[in-house]
Amino acid sequence: MKSIILQQAGGLEALRVQEYPDIKPMPGMITIDVAYAGVGYVDVLLRRGDFGPIVPFPITPGLEVSGYVREIGEGVEGFYIGQPVAAMTLSTFGGYASIVQSRPEFTIPLDQAGAEMDMATAAAVLVNLATAYIACRQVAKVQPGDQVLIHGAVGGLGSYLGQVAKWLGRGAYLERSVIRIRSGMRQNLVMTSCLSGPISSTKSSK
Repeated sequence: MKSIILQQAGGLEALRVQEYPDIKPMPGMITIDVAYAGVGYVDVLLRRGDFGPIVPFPITPGLEVSGYVREIGEGVEGFYIGQPVAAMTLSTFGGYASIVQSRPEFTIPLDQAGAEMDMATAAAVLVNLATAYIACRQVAKVQPGDQVLIHGAVGGLGSYLGQVAKWLGRGAYLERSVIRIRSGMRQNLVMTSCLSGPISSTKSSK
């Protein structure tokens, strides 16, 4: 198997491809032949060494992947060899590899998801979508009928926060801030849109 290793913090040049013997699943785990690996901001922080001694080097980045079940460890049920899945490797990172090991509770059978999803999309949504759901359901405790205002609704997480808040409540108002330079003057544009209806507004300040 091939894996991208970070021996130490640094720029892109710190990422090295190395070959290792194929990993085997430990009891209670499965291994996945990786088709796609998601690349997120957390991987940039990891590469720069921003986590310090909490996440020691050497390490293989990557928190989310999609692919096919390769082998099934002892005690694991509900999966089959060759099954299309998406998984979060939260406890070990390791997504930048041709084979990863995953816990069943963090692995989603794509053929049972109820809607067709391509492998590339599946590898890109897991961490942001799970974070958005936890933030809305467990932290903010959004209830049916609630309307939610989300500041900085940009990027993957910001976009999913709006969608999850709308799904759990009645509607979500998304606020995005954009900086524009015009005729040498700096303008901060705050754009607000509503996911529950056609309401939209734009405010600007110099």
